[in-house]
Amino acid sequence: MHPALFHQAVVTEAPYWINKPSINFEKGESFQCEFRFQHREPLVNCLLYQEPDGRLQIFLEKPLRALTPGQYAVFYADEECLGSAKILYRGPSMYALNNVINKDIL
Repeated sequence: MHPALFHQAVVTEAPYWINKPSINFEKGESFQCEFRFQHREPLVNCLLYQEPDGRLQIFLEKPLRALTPGQYAVFYADEECLGSAKILYRGPSMYALNNVINKDIL
């Protein structure tokens, strides 16, 4: 599969928490949990950072294929659903990141 289909970061709207994690995002702390955006796919470790406007920046442990704005990111801790948030946009693709790295080296 082409690396342009894979992304490792997304930004979501403010999340809806079922069971709010014990983290103080206002102090700039990150929260480690698991991420899923398609119900058939396995959970992926991630780090969450909250922006001042409530949106989340999500950094995934490994790139995922077909992350799409409008889908929902769902957050888990030990298979317990913590909440979800609508994906607004994704970070650069693995293809774009590779091109940037190659340009910097040359």
